[in-house]
Amino acid sequence: MARSYTINELRFICSNWERMTKREIGIKLGRTTRGIYGLGFRLRQDGLFEHYKNASVGERGVI
Repeated sequence: MARSYTINELRFICSNWERMTKREIGIKLGRTTRGIYGLGFRLRQDGLFEHYKNASVGERGVI
């Protein structure tokens, strides 16, 4: 069963999407490269990528 992503993971992924390789992001978070790509695709499809990229530290939630 897949683990849920925390808000901090979502923020990290979205804010580092263009700075790091997806493999590097996956290693840093203990996630698969495929999972990182899939999440990015889903967030963009749902219009949430920019939201998490710009989310403030105090926000809470999981996906």
